[in-house]
Amino acid sequence: MLAKVEYILLAGAAAVIMAGCGDGGPTNRRPLAADTLHTADWAMAVYAHDKRQALLMIDSAQMAGNLTAERADLLRATVYCRTFDSPRHDSAIVISERLLDTRVAKTDPDFRQELLEVLVYSTRQLEDHEMQLVYSTQLAEAYGSQGDRVEALRAEAEVGAVLFSLRKTDEGLAKLDSVIRVLSPCGGSTSSMLPSSP
Repeated sequence: MLAKVEYILLAGAAAVIMAGCGDGGPTNRRPLAADTLHTADWAMAVYAHDKRQALLMIDSAQMAGNLTAERADLLRATVYCRTFDSPRHDSAIVISERLLDTRVAKTDPDFRQELLEVLVYSTRQLEDHEMQLVYSTQLAEAYGSQGDRVEALRAEAEVGAVLFSLRKTDEGLAKLDSVIRVLSPCGGSTSSMLPSSP
């Protein structure tokens, strides 16, 4: 029995030695998905409270070939804007605006929609109402073209609220009225909710 164990150990050692033979130079092997446990799903599971770890996971997933460069950048922008761990909304906006000009953003409606969601969220947090209006309008159109009626109406309502914040009261109320008319079977409007003049 002891001889059998020694034989197994010797065979294992020989295999290790043989595997180490070679010129010792770098290999040309491409990274594989199995080379890392760091995937987009893991990164998005921790980003809220550990921005640094999430970004490292995204880098690792990209190097392993799990993410394209554009998708990795979108995830970085998402981490920057959504994390509670020192959010960086300006960085999220810079990355997302750059990605809007890429081929994937022009050909993939889902990708473009996710970019616009990051831009709307970040401009809202920074209270940049002018840019929030631009991106909320585009997001409403993106939802509409995707057939997501509920989210399109939500984005339209945000457009109305932003117009109101920009002191474009009539336009803002008209936009909110149009959303309310769609949602309300009674056809109510914001005008009827305003106090009447004395």
